[in-house]
Amino acid sequence: IISDIKGNNYAIYNDTTKQNTIKKSILNGNNAIYKYSTSITTIDNTEINGYINNNNSGSTINITGNKVTGNIYNNGKLTIKNAKVNYTANTYSHAFAIESNGILTLENNEITAVTSYATSNDIQDVYNKGTMTSTGNKYTAKYNYNNNRSRYVLGIQNNGILTSTNDTFDLSYGNKTAGIYSNTDNSTTITNATSHLYNSNNAYTIYNVKGTTSIVNSSSNIDNNTNAYGIYMEAGDITTENTEYNITSSTNGYGTYMSTGTLTVKSGKMNVNVTGTAYGIRMDNGTLTLGVEDGRGTDAADVSTTDPYIKAIGQTGIGISITNKTKL
Repeated sequence: IISDIKGNNYAIYNDTTKQNTIKKSILNGNNAIYKYSTSITTIDNTEINGYINNNNSGSTINITGNKVTGNIYNNGKLTIKNAKVNYTANTYSHAFAIESNGILTLENNEITAVTSYATSNDIQDVYNKGTMTSTGNKYTAKYNYNNNRSRYVLGIQNNGILTSTNDTFDLSYGNKTAGIYSNTDNSTTITNATSHLYNSNNAYTIYNVKGTTSIVNSSSNIDNNTNAYGIYMEAGDITTENTEYNITSSTNGYGTYMSTGTLTVKSGKMNVNVTGTAYGIRMDNGTLTLGVEDGRGTDAADVSTTDPYIKAIGQTGIGISITNKTKL
């Protein structure tokens, strides 16, 4: 199909088992694409204005080089590459640019989710409940109502399996703002991520509710917040390696806050410089391991004494706070 298609309810309602392709078109409708069949749909260089629904668990949609103005739901297999997804929500309830229960692959996209609704609950770029692979994407999320703060502003909420590589997160104006919010018994793997979180009441590069999270070769700048956290752990198991968290121009700052769980900092920096209370690492419960023992018992042992680097400067500055329920 190469055309301009408009529909009050549906621009395209797809219930065929045959393969179909849409190229260089414009689709306008409350439901720009509603797909219920178990076929493969390819959409290339098309402007999509409206809701995309990949409803069937056996359905496949491949989107390349498109402009999408609206939100996306996936229950099957969805691949989006080299696209711009812009979603502006005007709703009180949870709002997602992309919500996926199936298999989601995102590559080299710009994904933006904002809300200007006065009492919005939250705004998220992606809510993953299935299997998600994200490579080279730029995630932007913002609450945009008179510089107020929404409940949550999230880049990715992961309740499934997530692999993130070379992604960028730019998030602001949340009551709780998080690059990746992980609440899963499965694994979360983050490599070469770059994050900037700012102008929020509480900002977290990683918020880990449970599960196993690995963070490698990443960096985060967290500034102009009330409470700023590189890592926030309710529980779970986190390993971070060659990763830097810089927390500045905020009231209170934590390189890591651990309610409980296991944290291994193999290498990297937690650099906190704030006006109020500063913690490099605060542990209320759990187990912390700093550094890596290499070649123990041999003459060739080379163990760094300056990496990991933990720094906390504030009105009160504490490098590592350990309670009687923690193990270092």
